[in-house]
Amino acid sequence: MTDDCCPACGRREVREPATGTLVCTSCLLHIGLAEGHAPPHEAGDRLLSHLRTLNIIGEGPRGRVFLAEWTTPGGGMAALKCALESAPGIPVDPRLASLDHASIATIHELGTSDAIGPYAITDYVPGLPITRSSDRQQLSSAERVERWMQAADAIAYAHARGLAHLNLKPTNVLVLGRRVKVLDFERALPVTTMIHDAYRAPEQAAPGEPDALSDVFALGLLLGELMAGRPDAAMLEDLIRQATRHDSSERQASVAALAAGVRVRLHAFRSSASTTS
Repeated sequence: MTDDCCPACGRREVREPATGTLVCTSCLLHIGLAEGHAPPHEAGDRLLSHLRTLNIIGEGPRGRVFLAEWTTPGGGMAALKCALESAPGIPVDPRLASLDHASIATIHELGTSDAIGPYAITDYVPGLPITRSSDRQQLSSAERVERWMQAADAIAYAHARGLAHLNLKPTNVLVLGRRVKVLDFERALPVTTMIHDAYRAPEQAAPGEPDALSDVFALGLLLGELMAGRPDAAMLEDLIRQATRHDSSERQASVAALAAGVRVRLHAFRSSASTTS
């Protein structure tokens, strides 16, 4: 354990060695989950009978996230996400709660209550976005690709079960210790507000139902951002270019196919690193 000051707020906090170089838990929450500032929620509120909310840790146009504590035997922390607005016609996929992968934040419960409407209870992940974590730790190209592979393997696992993410971006791919955790699947909440950000594939702004190829697009952009400015990024340029084509039919056929191509290049990165060391 280490006992030192958070470089962001100056707060002194005991932390595990794996996260000792990172900011404190409070700042991690705002960096990793918040999409806008929100005032503290009154401690002790029971929005659900089996959870006690502690604080609002994130709020944006699509929903609000609470840090919460289980009141059931065993206790522990959780994240409670509530839709700020929703529509009955927007589907929630209950199969998301069955996902069991080391790099996917567990979705413990999907439901609706009179107090808060539609909600999702997930693992609490006090991590940093994959891009910021990689820069902060000054990871090599091979290490960045290895970290990206964790996220890609998690999404490929979900796709094999018929579940697309559709909301991939750095703030939804967090790093805790050495483990990547993917969170905030689109179909966990029946949200009506459409967000237009760089990581959303072109087809997600058009009428119709986006599919797994939208995740290929987002993962291609994420890989490009992780490798931006690195002299050996050209080794992945063709794969990234294909993954981010406007026409989804011109992308890799699946996330698994994209990951397979990247895995081959990863071997080249490792060989290059061992030659220069």
